Amino acid sequence: MKFKAAIFDLDGTLVDSLNDIADSMNHVLSMHGFPIHSLSDYRLFIGDGMRVLVTRALPGGLSDPKLIELCLSQMKDGYARSWNCKTRVYDEIPQLVKYLSDNGLALSVLSNKPHEFTVKVVEHYFGNSVFKAIIGAGKFPKKPDPSAALSIAQSLWISPSDFLYMGDSAVDMKTAKSAGMFACGCLWGFRDREELLDSGADLIAEKPEYLIRFMEKIEKTS
Repeated sequence: MKFKAAIFDLDGTLVDSLNDIADSMNHVLSMHGFPIHSLSDYRLFIGDGMRVLVTRALPGGLSDPKLIELCLSQMKDGYARSWNCKTRVYDEIPQLVKYLSDNGLALSVLSNKPHEFTVKVVEHYFGNSVFKAIIGAGKFPKKPDPSAALSIAQSLWISPSDFLYMGDSAVDMKTAKSAGMFACGCLWGFRDREELLDSGADLIAEKPEYLIRFMEKIEKTS
């Protein structure tokens, strides 16, 4: 199996954005007098989009649509001011991205983070020439719906079966499998091995370096 393209998730895969997301949401909660959450809580809140994160972070039983909309707006405003305060690129990710690119793979990013933030984060940390497509929430149904992943494949004229899909959550593994792509679970992110395997991961990578070794083995046997 030799891949022609790769899709990366963003939060928990390319960048560790947990602190900035948690700080922004905790600030909103504090404004309303609600209890704040630990970083470990936010590991489970992240992955299904900002609206879902807000809903999960609110105290149990609070599901008033107007309150959720207000908190979501406040979260977006706060995150717009602080999205790059503590966020960092994971160790070995630059080497992995370079390796895949140097070996001719067309690279893209697909995230459930709002599209404007997805583009801003990717271009800030990686520039605007590394990835062929950068897609966040808004234009397509959110992951695990495979529509956006399949659109990327169609736009590149590359079969979904020739894609390596990398993500750190069940949402990503389900997206990859639904799109007919090879699903790699990234353990350096926000979720654990069990979740990734239960969601259909074809491969588990403990570090980005492991993916480079995996690709090198493919090159030798193809």
